[in-house]
Amino acid sequence: MFRPNIRAAGLLAAGLAALAPALAFAQNPSPNPGCRLPTSPSEVAQIINNCTAQINGANLPPSALSEAYTSRGVAYGDSGDMARASSDFSDAVRIDPHNVTALANRGAAYAATGDLGRALTDLNEAVRLSPGNPDAYNTRGLIYAQRGDLPHALTDFEMALRGDPNNPGALANRGNVYAAQGNDTRAISDFSAALRLDPNMDITRENRAMAYTRKGAYAQGLADADEVIRRNPRNASAYESRAQIHALAGEPAKAVDDFTLAIGLDPRDANAYWGRGKAYKTLGDAQKADADAATAVRLDPSLAGHP
Repeated sequence: MFRPNIRAAGLLAAGLAALAPALAFAQNPSPNPGCRLPTSPSEVAQIINNCTAQINGANLPPSALSEAYTSRGVAYGDSGDMARASSDFSDAVRIDPHNVTALANRGAAYAATGDLGRALTDLNEAVRLSPGNPDAYNTRGLIYAQRGDLPHALTDFEMALRGDPNNPGALANRGNVYAAQGNDTRAISDFSAALRLDPNMDITRENRAMAYTRKGAYAQGLADADEVIRRNPRNASAYESRAQIHALAGEPAKAVDDFTLAIGLDPRDANAYWGRGKAYKTLGDAQKADADAATAVRLDPSLAGHP
């Protein structure tokens, strides 16, 4: 299902980077229980088939037909087919212009493909139609954050939490805004609250590790990174984050080991080569440092000239 969470880029980056495709709102029960919002990846294909049969074969009232398109659109989005997802959401809105679920999810699909202008238009309409809906505010906050408008993003996440104080996605997203604004104390508070509600939010745990590290609390940062790796030993980003914590804590040899693990899992990660090169330089191995720096710049020319 579309998940509302912003991924902060890199251990020390305060900025907000990738906007995750947002979420599937709740909707009215479908006349066919087989055509509904997906709850796990394993049922996506069957839901697409069920909804297609319902759309093509049943003489549904407009509201039910709109909901069927919405459910199939969410399933397409879960499968990564944003073009078909957007098309289904558009059909749902054409049939029922007051379908807030379809509007919000179409906005999320637009955002996932980089069309933030149309995404914001849809979310503004969703908020207008359903001003008390915390999911609408949370999703619009994600889009504001991706546009770099952190004050409006923060306001929307706070509105989402006013309507649903125990929304772990909104808490994590507000925490990312606080981190981007340099307020790591409040960021850690929000990340911790989100993790109490949903301990499976590995991105949020990794972002808390970043926030702890920026405050110099290396032991807490390492504990969070270790837990993310324990839960998913193939998480390249977590190894890279732990490597940077080791580097900042004065353990460049451990940093090299973790950067190497990250590179093994993601050989095109320029930042991992760049970080390993700096760790090699600290260890006095200029040849390996220069080789890694050259690879990093080849993968990401914007790193040229960085200290």
